[in-house]
Amino acid sequence: MKIRDIFIALFIAIVWAANNIGAKYALNHFPICYWVSMRMIICAIALLPFYKKVRMPLSHLILLGTNYSLLTILRYKGIEMKMDVSVVIIIDKLSNIFSVILGVMVLKEKINNKTKIGILLTIAGTMLLSSSPKVSGNWLAFASVLTGAFCWAIYNIQIKTIKETNYMAVMAWSTLFGVILPTILSLYTENSHIQLAKTATMTSISGVIFTAIFPLLLGNGLWYYLLSKYPLSQITAFVLLEPVLGFIGAIVILNETVTLKILGGLLIIFTGVLFIVYGKEKTTVLRVVHTTKKHKITIGTKYPNITKTGLDQSSNNKNIAIQ
Repeated sequence: MKIRDIFIALFIAIVWAANNIGAKYALNHFPICYWVSMRMIICAIALLPFYKKVRMPLSHLILLGTNYSLLTILRYKGIEMKMDVSVVIIIDKLSNIFSVILGVMVLKEKINNKTKIGILLTIAGTMLLSSSPKVSGNWLAFASVLTGAFCWAIYNIQIKTIKETNYMAVMAWSTLFGVILPTILSLYTENSHIQLAKTATMTSISGVIFTAIFPLLLGNGLWYYLLSKYPLSQITAFVLLEPVLGFIGAIVILNETVTLKILGGLLIIFTGVLFIVYGKEKTTVLRVVHTTKKHKITIGTKYPNITKTGLDQSSNNKNIAIQ
């Protein structure tokens, strides 16, 4: 990776980690749906230059945006219900298990022994974490964050099935449609919107603006940029810094206390996530260098069963190169 892109990846990990702390400050004043609605509106306005035609059904964009708003509400409802940010960050990583399970069920993906070990470790870490008084005394918040993690896994499946290459346009439209759900929920379940806006402190307002611009707009936008340049396996390591930085930030900035059970749960779950992320079987990506009338390969097509040696021995190896 280029030095510039390494710094971009580090920046993404930092702002995604800081998102939890910014949300904590925003939710100290604003109700959850009101905050999510404002956050999505700010981001939707900032994405105005990217509203372009996409090759996706309207219903898919609406479902994508709605699910993103729903998972945000469910995840941060745990923080609103006074669950520690450090605990929410750990529970949220269970989305990796759900992503693997849904990948097997929906996309017919296969998992190897390393992934299975990762799943078992993550389950064991969750059981240890759930025995902590900070979790066992707040089961409703735990269920909310866990459901949010499952919705995040569904969101990942939705992203994987997108064939549109203009990801910023998809992000723009899905963000716009994502405004609908939290706005309706806020109008029907929350009160005193104008009064809350008038009495908001600079800290809470900064929390709203920060979580909209940095993690959602810049973080996701730059992530799409890196995905367009590098294999996912090459940039995943930087993403794994996010829960670690968020956990440290919650302790240092928010003065949260950590018990041995929480710390043990974090270490076991994080180890499980490492097994899941790096346990996936590698595939060889073929890209066209030259084509003939007889042979043509679509750029970026994956052929898991073809090796470089096999290509070198092929009679058509002059038309194909591995990149």
